[in-house]
Amino acid sequence: MTAANEALQKYLAALGTSFEELASGLVSTASDLLRFFTAMADGELVNTAEMTRDQLTDAQRAMAAPIVGEGNSWGLGTGVSATGAWGWNGGTGTTAAVDPANDTVAVLLTQRALTGPLDGFDEFHAAVAGAA
Repeated sequence: MTAANEALQKYLAALGTSFEELASGLVSTASDLLRFFTAMADGELVNTAEMTRDQLTDAQRAMAAPIVGEGNSWGLGTGVSATGAWGWNGGTGTTAAVDPANDTVAVLLTQRALTGPLDGFDEFHAAVAGAA
């Protein structure tokens, strides 16, 4: 366990919350996650041009297609769509995405487990784009 994980475990224990492992999952609120993604989209935290640059070779992209979707790719820690939107859907029913073309940032946290790698939130993201 890293020092950061140990510190987070101690913090969560003080709150009365514990997790067996912190290698996956996120402890946050929708509003904090929206603020975080908005700050990334605004370039306050990272160079999004570099973060969303395609990191896959053609062979890797072909192998990843069942997970990231046809025509999409993977940047540095984020999925990148063919339209330039970036973010990720979590298997436990979460999604966060930035769509520069529509100038939107969207976050949705649910308790609906996804049924497969392409099960997702198309209707939610379409509604966000339509409201932009």
